[in-house]
Amino acid sequence: MTTLTIFVKVSDDQTVSADITASTTPEELRQQLEAEGVAVDGMRFLFEGQEVSETMPVVSCGVSSDGELSTEVNTDGFAKFGNIFGIFNHDRSSRMDVGVYAIKGNSHTADDTPTSRFVITKNDESSGTFLKEDKPFSLVTEDGQHLMCINPPAYKTKIPPTHKSWATVLRIIPLKSKSKEFIRFGDTVRVVTVEQDGTFCADAGSDILMQQIPASMLKGRRAADIGAVMTLGKA
Repeated sequence: MTTLTIFVKVSDDQTVSADITASTTPEELRQQLEAEGVAVDGMRFLFEGQEVSETMPVVSCGVSSDGELSTEVNTDGFAKFGNIFGIFNHDRSSRMDVGVYAIKGNSHTADDTPTSRFVITKNDESSGTFLKEDKPFSLVTEDGQHLMCINPPAYKTKIPPTHKSWATVLRIIPLKSKSKEFIRFGDTVRVVTVEQDGTFCADAGSDILMQQIPASMLKGRRAADIGAVMTLGKA
C-alpha cells in the first residue's frame, strides 16, 4: 500500500511529520501522534508547504494512487457562522431567550460587554474540532469566569422549546476564529438576535441574568440542569 509522509501542524509553534496511507482517518492520525508523545492541540494538514484544511472539517485524509495527498470534506451537520438557530438545553426541554421574559434586561450588542463575548467550549471530548448541530457545547465568557445558562436560577423560568420570538431566533457571529465559515471549539463568538438587526445579544452579566453563574459549575453535576449544556437546532 502506498504511504506518504505528510506534515501536520499540531499547535501554533509545532509541526510534526507522520506517515499515512489511503485508509488513514484524522482520528487515527491523532491517536498515532499522541502515542508518539505529541500533544495534539488541533490538526492542520500541510502538503508541499500549503495548508490543506484548517477552516473546514476534514473527515478523511489519505494517499491517492499517484502518491498525492487527498482529503475529503463533509460539511453536513456542521454549524456555520451566520446560520439562524434556536439554542436549546441538552434535552431540548427549554431554549435561549435574550429578552426580558426570561432575564432582567436586554444586552445591546453595540455595548460589547466582556460578559457577551463567549468561547465555544466542549462538553464531549469526542466532538472533534468543529461544532456539529447535534453535539453539546457550552458558552464560557472570554475571561473564563462565567457561564451562559438558559434555565433557572440564571433565568426567571424555563422557556418552552416551542416559544418563538425575536429573542429566541439567533445567530452566532465570530469575534476570534480561524475559520470564517464553520464554528470551531475554542472560537470566541457573540450570540445575537436575527430580528432587530442583531441589536441584542446573549450576556452572562449580573445586570442581565437573574443570577450570575460561575464557570466552575460547568464541571459540576448540575451543569445540564441549569442549562449550561446546550445544543443547536432549528429556530
